[in-house]
Amino acid sequence: MESLSESLDGGFTITDPYVMTYGYNMAEALLSHDALKDLDKAGIRKAVSDWMNQPVIEGRVNGWTVGVLGGVTVASRDRLGAAPSEVQAGLTTSDAYAVHSVAVDAFGNSTESWSSQIYTVIGGQAKLASATMESLAETADGSETATSPYVMTYAYEPDSDANKASRRVGGLISLTVAAPTGTTPTGCSGATYAIYSWTTDAFGSVTESWSKQTYTIIAGQAKMTSMTTETQSWGVDGTHTATYPYTMWYSCAGQSDLSYDALKDMSAADVRDAVSKWEAKDDDGDGSPNGATAGRLLQASVLPADNTVICPAPSEDQSLASSGTYTSFTHSDDPFGAVLSPGAGRPTSSSTARRSSPP
Repeated sequence: MESLSESLDGGFTITDPYVMTYGYNMAEALLSHDALKDLDKAGIRKAVSDWMNQPVIEGRVNGWTVGVLGGVTVASRDRLGAAPSEVQAGLTTSDAYAVHSVAVDAFGNSTESWSSQIYTVIGGQAKLASATMESLAETADGSETATSPYVMTYAYEPDSDANKASRRVGGLISLTVAAPTGTTPTGCSGATYAIYSWTTDAFGSVTESWSKQTYTIIAGQAKMTSMTTETQSWGVDGTHTATYPYTMWYSCAGQSDLSYDALKDMSAADVRDAVSKWEAKDDDGDGSPNGATAGRLLQASVLPADNTVICPAPSEDQSLASSGTYTSFTHSDDPFGAVLSPGAGRPTSSSTARRSSPP
């Protein structure tokens, strides 16, 4: 398949052709038309009967799996151009990715995305198990941002007898975001992250950004509930700016009552009852019930990241161990060593920020 979408403002997105291949159990080969076409009816019945009575797993026989999906793979139809991380490795075509798309907005800004997908089959249904992706964005003014590969991994309820009885097979358990195996993006504070990006503007200034995300399953849907970020930038004149790690926390409707942990031991009927009761409640006290708002963003807040301590600002008591007012801190100095950040001192953390040359 391939696609072209156009927005009313003139933007468009093109996804290059890719192929999804569906594999089924041994019936695909042994009971296909080609395998049976030269047999008479009696021969076909015998072939089908023999196959259906062959033992497979857990003492079962093939009969219960006729036509059941066995696997799904995604591959590009044509050879794709190399993604940024592959170009760095000296490649001209992609070895890692199956799907490539280009999005261009009405102002001429473009984003190229590469991704590969791995599926698992649970209870005869294809489920996305993991997706690896990276991107390259270019703005009309000449800025460029490359986001290094990261992996989104999904976990589901297994096809067990207990889950079948409670009708939970294939339900989403968790979503995690991590760097690919063998890579560890490390911020200027020494903390490790899942996602790393590099931006160069039209004048040659460079900004590095690191981030990690956590997700909560709410009523079966993954919702981002926190993102920790830090950055450092280098101006063409040598000015260096570091923003220390901070975390954005997101509070969503039903985050406690309808989370996976709250519902995981319930049957499907009990889950429906719990959701129905939650929808009838008035959690925000506005006089109207929650309704079908599970997962809706309610509020966001910013706090220093774990192990990051912000020093008191000039207006605060300097004898304090940390700021009682502020939740983020930026430190800058110019090529002559002048400190450009506010505050009498720099923040401290379990891993103090390093001064280094632009990578």
